[in-house]
Amino acid sequence: MFHGSPDPSYHGAPDYIMHHDVVYVCVGFRLHVLGLLNLKLENCSGNQVLKDIILSLRWIKENIHVFGGDPENITVMGASSGSAYVHLLLLSPLAKGLYHKAILMGMYIFNPLLVHSRDVMTPAYEAAKTLGYTGPRGDDKKLLTFYKKLDVLQIIAARLEKYFNETTIQVFPTSPFIPNAAPGEKSPLPVSPEKLIPSTNRVPILIGFCRREAAIGIALANSSSNPNHMADNFHKAIAQNCWGWGGSLNDDELTQIKEEVENFYLKGKSARTASGSLLCDILTDAALSGVYDSLINVISADLPSSVYAYNFYYDGKLDGLRGRIEKMLRTPLKGAFHAADFDYWRYDEKTVGKRMEHLQQKDRNMIDTITSLLTTFAKTGNPNYEGMEVNWKPTNPEHPSHLIIDETLDARDEVLNGERLEFWLRLKKKFRKDCNDNL
Repeated sequence: MFHGSPDPSYHGAPDYIMHHDVVYVCVGFRLHVLGLLNLKLENCSGNQVLKDIILSLRWIKENIHVFGGDPENITVMGASSGSAYVHLLLLSPLAKGLYHKAILMGMYIFNPLLVHSRDVMTPAYEAAKTLGYTGPRGDDKKLLTFYKKLDVLQIIAARLEKYFNETTIQVFPTSPFIPNAAPGEKSPLPVSPEKLIPSTNRVPILIGFCRREAAIGIALANSSSNPNHMADNFHKAIAQNCWGWGGSLNDDELTQIKEEVENFYLKGKSARTASGSLLCDILTDAALSGVYDSLINVISADLPSSVYAYNFYYDGKLDGLRGRIEKMLRTPLKGAFHAADFDYWRYDEKTVGKRMEHLQQKDRNMIDTITSLLTTFAKTGNPNYEGMEVNWKPTNPEHPSHLIIDETLDARDEVLNGERLEFWLRLKKKFRKDCNDNL
């Protein structure tokens, strides 16, 4: 299991999943500068985070039998940015054969929140300056020497993502350090992730998103000085979803796309008139549309009965990000926010601070539903568990399907978000360009 961010209060496996007869391994790995610093040097080529995870998987495959696990039935699973790392494992040549199924919750590598300039040296230099570096920009070996002398806690305390988010002109603020291509036989990503899509590892996958996924992006983009930043820069948000278009959009193309989006969602009105919930829907659909071309349809075309997609609607009491996101949005929104599904999977009395008997019955039911779906898939490759009230069908290009997870389950024969997502798939096909090879 790969978590989206380190949680010092987290201790081992969540209480409730251990009722489901699985062996649970939570993997630790380097993050941010420590995990992704790339100076284009042999001993600092980036992707340390992926190297850590791959080494862990090798250890698990060799040793899990000692703990009662099956080395031939390993499922990798991640939530939030951890889910993006799972997608990278599906793309990485070095990870193939180390796992047999994959679960992705709330993120994939081509999500707009993971997209920014592919210039790896500028973030390395700017971060070093923030930490006190005074040497020349172009001396990569001197930069590496500087970083090696820093204390780990000093790097963490600097909150470099805050510096970059305040100085960036991007619509979606994010970390300046993300996985990048680095040539070589021992590289987890020898070429850009875009180029690795055709060779994606064909294993059964279960992938899901929350109803209001884009709320976190809108909240991060808006600020006290401009609480409507996302609405005011809606056209930039569309352009920044670069995987969807495959390259840069010129002004005429951007104008055409913006008009088609406003005609579909707003009947010709400006995006600035959209309510918070509608703007969230538009950007959620735009973000999710790329997952079909880059992952779901790639695997399901060859394994038509092995890909399961879900949309998490449940609005309950364990949604850990809701309070913070609504505070930044300055408005309440109904529906599950980013990572809400994971909060029900990882229920743990130490982390949540609530004993099971103190939760509402519907929250206890959701914990049971999520853990049953995911552990059943991990064991069998099919998430339908005994006593489930609906039949969750696998999705493929010819027969799309997904499951809505709410107080009751609803199996639908359509892509995620139905006609809304189909609109984006048509739009991106119309304006699709050759992939940008600059990664």
